[in-house]
Amino acid sequence: MSDNKDFNMQKIYSSKENLKILSGTMVAMEVIEYQKKKYDCAIIYYGMTKVLIPLQEMGIEQNRKYLRNMLGASIDFIIIEIDETSNIAVASRKKAMNIKQEINFPKYYKGDIVYATIISIGIKHIKINCLGKDINLRIDDLAYGYIQDVNELYAVGDTINVKILEIDKEKYDLKVSVKELLENPYKNIRVYITEGGEYVGSITGYAPNGIYIKLRQGVDALSILPIWMKKAPEIGSMVSVRVHSIDEKKRKIYCSILRVIKNEQNGGLYSGKK
Repeated sequence: MSDNKDFNMQKIYSSKENLKILSGTMVAMEVIEYQKKKYDCAIIYYGMTKVLIPLQEMGIEQNRKYLRNMLGASIDFIIIEIDETSNIAVASRKKAMNIKQEINFPKYYKGDIVYATIISIGIKHIKINCLGKDINLRIDDLAYGYIQDVNELYAVGDTINVKILEIDKEKYDLKVSVKELLENPYKNIRVYITEGGEYVGSITGYAPNGIYIKLRQGVDALSILPIWMKKAPEIGSMVSVRVHSIDEKKRKIYCSILRVIKNEQNGGLYSGKK
């Protein structure tokens, strides 16, 4: 235990003196007094040392809700102050990100596939850190088909592959996509789905413009709520639909629900319109 403690302290001092980047998981958020002011801080335990990263050193929007969303994320940081007596250190994620950008951006080009770490998740987006740059990826950049909640696909701390779509090596700006690495399910879609055909699908979500029904992996059709349907089926319910139109370029399919085969809410089988 003593050897591990000494080794971790050596790395902590090396981080402060030589700008060595360290990594750890954000396990808590606390209000800490630092330089006679109180700050929201990310908390990381590096061995036996409690590492504090004040919000202004996180390199994110200066709002504690964004800090809270990063709980469980892997954080890179540089130590800026050490109190060995209390086993507490103060660190900067912002400095670590700047160093990673200086090192990584010259290495990569448009079209390259690189890894990224998910640092926070919303319902319709994720925030990743890639090459030292924080990037928001909207749901349209993540997958084909309708996604009700991104949390169904990812978790904070996950490592994913992304494709570089645009890179500015001078401004350290970056645009990436997950979806560009996936096979386009609408390629040759008419081999599998045709206008006028009837298909079994499962309800994946609801939107103001209608109901989304999954027909194939990455392919969701849109239907309005039928007038004969007294109550909308639960997500996951099995339905039969008739396809009316297919737009391959816009990746849209429009259909109408014929009947509910199985309602996920009660598992019962019943028919609707015939």
